Amino acid sequence: MARLGLRQLVDWKKLDLELLPDATDGEEALEKIFMLKPDILIMDINIPYVNGIEVSKKVKKVFPETQVIILSAYGEFEYAQKAIHLGVDGYLLKTLDSQELLHALEIAEKRVQSNKEKYRNEQNQLQMLEQLRLDSIEKEMEQIISGYMSISKSR
Repeated sequence: MARLGLRQLVDWKKLDLELLPDATDGEEALEKIFMLKPDILIMDINIPYVNGIEVSKKVKKVFPETQVIILSAYGEFEYAQKAIHLGVDGYLLKTLDSQELLHALEIAEKRVQSNKEKYRNEQNQLQMLEQLRLDSIEKEMEQIISGYMSISKSR
């Protein structure tokens, strides 16, 4: 019921977010996450087999850029503290309304876009460095060949 309610709480298309299949427990969630590699993960803290904190910990270890939003019926500080320590990007109580979730999703989406832009910039810099390296090697080869030809002509 909670998963169905979450699917209907916000207009996902309006947010330009695609909902992926949900999971009934932590083990299934991990399988789907590693297969589908979502940008944003909304995870209940209290799920069977592997709890949401452990799932989040494993996800953040492999996919540190994935934005994790934890939902919990627990208001205790210790759960929030564990979640934040693991790098969870949002911690919401299940009594949330659509505006709370929208706000958390907007923040997560901005972080996803920022991370993607950072990655693109890093890739562009690496390509430029590689091109400079190749240009330098080509220039050195031309100098070597030119020097060899000069030596050959003088003999």
